[in-house]
Amino acid sequence: MDNVTREQWLRDFVEYGFSDNFADRGAALPKYRVSCSFPSTGGLSAKRKTIGQCWDASASADGTTEIFISPTEDDPVEVAATLCHELVHAAVSVAAGHGPAFRKVALAMGLQGKMTATEAGE
Repeated sequence: MDNVTREQWLRDFVEYGFSDNFADRGAALPKYRVSCSFPSTGGLSAKRKTIGQCWDASASADGTTEIFISPTEDDPVEVAATLCHELVHAAVSVAAGHGPAFRKVALAMGLQGKMTATEAGE
């Protein structure tokens, strides 16, 4: 995959690595867009660095869930885990926060740790 943009890598990873897994766990993904961008809060100068965000479809003019992954992240496993975390938000709804619905799907997808800061499991 030479000369692949970050956004293409993210989209390909979802399409070829995650989409079916979400559907198989009863948490199909909504219409979404994924981009590499600085988050609206918790950027480089913040005390707590935000590395991913999921915006509800109501924030988008065309009703698409928007997912942002910080360009400061470059470890593929960590980026994939962050992307998976944000996709869980998209699948269960942003309004669900990090509650029981989020936890159930996150664990089923192989994420572990504190639900507000999940990591890739084995």
